[in-house]
Amino acid sequence: MELENLHKLEKAIRFAQIIDLTGWGEPFIYPKFEDVLNYIFSINTGEVLQITTNGTKLSDRYAKLLSGHLKNMVISLNAACEATYNRDMVHGDFKHTITAVRSFLSGLNENDRTKISLYFVAHADNFRELPDFVALAHDLGIIKVSFGNYMISTREHVRYSLLNVKEEWNELIDRAIDIGKDLGVSVLARKFFQEQERPREQCESPFEEVFILPNGDVGPCCFSGNHFMGNAYKTSFEDVWFGTEYRRLREKRSLPACRTCNQFMPFDSFYTHFTGDFRVSKDFKEIEKLFTLS
Repeated sequence: MELENLHKLEKAIRFAQIIDLTGWGEPFIYPKFEDVLNYIFSINTGEVLQITTNGTKLSDRYAKLLSGHLKNMVISLNAACEATYNRDMVHGDFKHTITAVRSFLSGLNENDRTKISLYFVAHADNFRELPDFVALAHDLGIIKVSFGNYMISTREHVRYSLLNVKEEWNELIDRAIDIGKDLGVSVLARKFFQEQERPREQCESPFEEVFILPNGDVGPCCFSGNHFMGNAYKTSFEDVWFGTEYRRLREKRSLPACRTCNQFMPFDSFYTHFTGDFRVSKDFKEIEKLFTLS
């Protein structure tokens, strides 16, 4: 992202209640990340910043820079032990990452530490570490843990889906919750066989949020696939936010991705476990037939 494009979002940044600097990559490796933070904090001084990070670049210096500005920070480790972490995280070094996280946490005040949570993207090859992950959070002094399902984006990765391990997943989530209660760590996770489909008209995203890509394309949320409402750099944020596409979406959640939105479908649903982009591919149509027939 060109830094000057950030200035085109000045009004949105100034009045935002949450500014999430998360995308499809690690935000802290952006060369001008500190410039981004300083610009945001110069026009919005509240506790507004939300970030998802893999934790590898955290330090006590970043703790001082972010102090008083954090709304929520999610550290996505996706493993509870060195072997799994180093296998799944490209060029991963578990010991280095844990050291970086500890350094960062040591530089935060008590209030800011309550804004930190650990996140675990679970799939069929790592989900048995859920209870140990809660224990890891406790060891780090983190009081919130959330578990999410790996969103399948390629045909080859269907075997990693939690749809293949429903009963065992539920059992391990229950065990993780029990351990969390003993250790004072809250655990958030979805379970199979317990959810009903919710009306997509309940979705508040068209009224509350936007997802802006580095090139300025605006999506209504990160689950909307490849549908965009306009471009905030080519026109303006206001033109997109008050434009025809958004007005239509606010009246009726009619986008293709809305019909099978991960957030409103039950966890048991086949669609909940695939990305929006992949769900519109030819490969997905073939996989869909196999799953629905079985």
